[in-house]
Amino acid sequence: MKRLTVVTIGAALFLLLGVLGMGTAVAAPNAQPFFPDPQESAAQAVAWLIAAHQNEDGGYSSFSGGAGLAPSDVGGTVDALLAIASAGVSPDDSLAYLNENIADVVAYASGDGASAGKLVWALAAAGQDPRNFGGEDFVAALNGHLQADGSYNAPHPFGQSLAMYALAFVGEPVPAEAIAWLIDLQSAEEGLDGSWDDGFGTLGNADATAMAVMALSAAGVPADDDSLSRAVDFLTAVQLETGGWEYGPGFGQNGNSTAMVIQALSALGLDFSTADSPFSRDGVTPLDALLAYQGESGAFQADFGDGPFDDFFTTVQAVQAVALAAETPVPTLISEPIQDASALSAVNWLIANHQNADGGYSSFSGGADLAPSDIGGTLDALLAISKAGVAPDDSLAYLTENIADVVAYASGDGGSAGKLVWALIEAGQDPRNFGGEDFVATLKNQLQEDGSYNVFHPFAQSLAIYGLAFAGEPVPEEAIAWLTAMQATEEGLDGSWDDGFGTLGNADATAMAILALTAAGVPSDDSSLSRAVDFLTAVQLETGGWEYATGFGQNGNSTAMVVQALDALGLDIASADSAYARNGATPLDALLSYQSETGAFQTDFGDGPFDDFFTTVQAVPAVALAGAPVPVLIAEPVEEPTAEPAEEPTAVPVEEPTAEPVEEPTEVPPTAVPEPTEAPVVEEPAEATPEHSAAPIETAEPPGSAAPIILVVIALTLAGGAYWYLKNK
Repeated sequence: MKRLTVVTIGAALFLLLGVLGMGTAVAAPNAQPFFPDPQESAAQAVAWLIAAHQNEDGGYSSFSGGAGLAPSDVGGTVDALLAIASAGVSPDDSLAYLNENIADVVAYASGDGASAGKLVWALAAAGQDPRNFGGEDFVAALNGHLQADGSYNAPHPFGQSLAMYALAFVGEPVPAEAIAWLIDLQSAEEGLDGSWDDGFGTLGNADATAMAVMALSAAGVPADDDSLSRAVDFLTAVQLETGGWEYGPGFGQNGNSTAMVIQALSALGLDFSTADSPFSRDGVTPLDALLAYQGESGAFQADFGDGPFDDFFTTVQAVQAVALAAETPVPTLISEPIQDASALSAVNWLIANHQNADGGYSSFSGGADLAPSDIGGTLDALLAISKAGVAPDDSLAYLTENIADVVAYASGDGGSAGKLVWALIEAGQDPRNFGGEDFVATLKNQLQEDGSYNVFHPFAQSLAIYGLAFAGEPVPEEAIAWLTAMQATEEGLDGSWDDGFGTLGNADATAMAILALTAAGVPSDDSSLSRAVDFLTAVQLETGGWEYATGFGQNGNSTAMVVQALDALGLDIASADSAYARNGATPLDALLSYQSETGAFQTDFGDGPFDDFFTTVQAVPAVALAGAPVPVLIAEPVEEPTAEPAEEPTAVPVEEPTAEPVEEPTEVPPTAVPEPTEAPVVEEPAEATPEHSAAPIETAEPPGSAAPIILVVIALTLAGGAYWYLKNK
């Protein structure tokens, strides 16, 4: 079964804040949203969360006013994880924190079904397997909370809903008795009919009602069921004329409750964002009402009586609601993006359109399940998927289940073994012990007396060298000498490498050699590298990109590989001031111009551009390392390639090009090239000065009311919420 990608998962998410009383955080909305576009809104909010609240260990504190002001804890980290993943940003640092504190995670999940449910949900949303995270099965832990009465050891509807939603989210059946337990708590009283309370005395609670709607819908209860139709009627009746919702009667509209109801409406397929929405009030949709709570910093705001302030909890809830309105992956439109949406969009397309049912990929398939999976195609996809920060668990499972084929593949030559080692490390695996095999040893054993790794062309030798260096192994001098000896010195070709099949002055092979030599420790001012850069500079096209060789025309594959080579040398490939900008187009611009609206990168063999597997797997690592702030998603490339060359295999040669440039085949591409200078594990978020939010929640008088009874209700609600939160941390 295919794994849901983080963007797809994000479109179904709802977040439980540990503090139920957050519904009383009332802020006056802005007259006009700072970020009216949902994509930019979610991206800006997540960028703020990471910059202002992530601690150095990768985790988050539930009660901190900012990064580094309080120790990380599991509850706060899980809240942030859900929000970050829903916006399509890789939460690797937060996952690393949870892995490193697995004993605390186990204790957290053991508390009750609400805690276990939120954890399961967050892990799945982040592309992890909650049945095997840190060696623990948290789905089993969640199932273990089921009581004889149908509750998941949860004291109130909100916690029960969390447990049920998480089970459904990971494909587990929700027991009928669990559904019945929740429905039995639905109010039938006049004025409250169809609602749920918060478990602490707040009747007609919008937050709890929204969560119950999501849980029942996810559990398979039909939308026209009495419980759900009554819940919708209630939410419709209590919607404010300002377009949003309040925590309970008299509390005043707030971003948290509005965000939660939006997610419930979305779960039922109801329109919450267009002018024609039945939930539009005086031209203001629920989405408009929510976006108005976002400040200029990107954070969503709360107000406890002293004026609006940027708030962690409001932001983590709001992000997921806003992400629901974004039909395409969220671009990170900030100066230092956390993850490039272009790469994520491409990976979503790869998984949806080319992953076979067994988790693998076919090198020669035109789509999913049209041809059997093979090791080479799976490794190409694995490199791209991992580089975009998406967990490639299904592909790793395919490799593990077909370990004999993997061994045979790696035994072919050093190029194959190098690509395998490289891909496993990018995916966070140990190539010295994968499926019980040591593939680093296999790679090293390919070394021949002449310095080659049992290969006959520069591209494969470069793959072998790069894989070895990527695994932290010293690269023998004779291996480097074998590669540099093949560098051309002829006029017009000086500094380049050929493809091994007769294509001289080959940009792809030259880029791959640069990556390998740089990774092996050859200094950037070495003659071999400086000459290679001079060659690539000389053959760059005025459109900003590169062609496979002279006369072939610009293409996405070659441009992607050169982008990675230049980046490995620390050269600027993305800014307007880049020495490689041509007529206002940078190399990154040239590459992004090949990306279609589907997310795939395109090629063209003469009949018009089409979405291509191999162009996509090569392009993803280039755009991911570049961190492109504004992806260019157009159907037509900057320059429509006239023809593309045969791509290099690691073992099987292709025919030598004839006088007429051959088309670049879709069968045997060079590997998708990851960034060589980076560690193959998690990447740190962009550093920023933490923006401290206000102090933790204080009770405050709801706007427009001074009645003592309201103050008592607020105090009881906050106290109960805090107790529940601390219990579930």
